[in-house]
Amino acid sequence: MKDGFALLAVGLVMSILAWMFWSYLGNHAFDVFILFTLIWLTVDNYQLRKKVREKDSDKSIDSES
Repeated sequence: MKDGFALLAVGLVMSILAWMFWSYLGNHAFDVFILFTLIWLTVDNYQLRKKVREKDSDKSIDSES
């Protein structure tokens, strides 16, 4: 029973936040989505490049031995 109330409370809070987001930003909400997407892709690209560099350096160390 407590889970049901918690789920209802979270749903209510999220619906209020969604209404506020669209109400205050209007058409600029899509600009915010694009901005967050670009930031997320940039961070993900940086992390992937770092992993590739680490793998390449591990391979070069293994091949030298």
